Amino acid sequence: SIDGLGEVNTRTRGMSGDEIVSNLHRVSQRAEELPKTSLLTMSVMTVHNWEHAYELVETVSQISPKICMALAVQEPYYHPDSLGSHPELMRRLVDRIEPLLEENRIMLGGVLANVWKGHESKESEAPETPEEVRVECPRQFFRLMIDPMGNSSTCKSKFFRDFFTEQFQDRVQKRDLWGALKIAGRATKSLAISPNETSCWFPCKCEEYLDDIILAEDGDPIRSNTFQFHNSFSPAEIKKVEDWTLPHLGKGLSKEVKEVLLKKNSD
Repeated sequence: SIDGLGEVNTRTRGMSGDEIVSNLHRVSQRAEELPKTSLLTMSVMTVHNWEHAYELVETVSQISPKICMALAVQEPYYHPDSLGSHPELMRRLVDRIEPLLEENRIMLGGVLANVWKGHESKESEAPETPEEVRVECPRQFFRLMIDPMGNSSTCKSKFFRDFFTEQFQDRVQKRDLWGALKIAGRATKSLAISPNETSCWFPCKCEEYLDDIILAEDGDPIRSNTFQFHNSFSPAEIKKVEDWTLPHLGKGLSKEVKEVLLKKNSD
């Protein structure tokens, strides 16, 4: 992950972008010795770093032809720091980096791809009342994020607190007392009263395939993303997953999914 050069990345990721560029030079030398290996960098564009995207893409893409760069907008799109809340900035970003797109291995994800193709979708626009957007999302308990300092957390334990706090502070600053109280009540229910409920007020598309794995029923076809975890879990680890899904979702993993995930010859 690299969101910018130098201090731009330090502000977003806690680590200098120049250090990551140095690491990419070192790793790419090894990758060039391995014909089936490529490197993928991920850059999340926000209101704080989009103006530096051209220099980032130009620098990283010149390190090695083995590198493919992916650029995406911060999710959820309605977050005030996300370019999803600022369609005009998205268009300016794409216009700025477009000269580099044809010559380099660059992927634009989600709404950025729509802007580039010239058919922006409604998804690129922030909902008028984002606090009312809610989905059922079991993967919030299984997505593990690790920051540059090595700290780990799931959506439920970390990001929900942060997002609720931001929404609450925004309502207070706007002197919307009723809105602030509603968000405070929602946060209390989600984080304290019903910590295992699967409702999510901050929908995103991150690792959606995890829901397919968790919710698959016996006899359902195996989704292709399941195979990236092939032969990776011990019976004890499978049991740990099902110890949560059985009481809270009313089901375990499907027989087909467990067959793919289970380590062979494991006790």
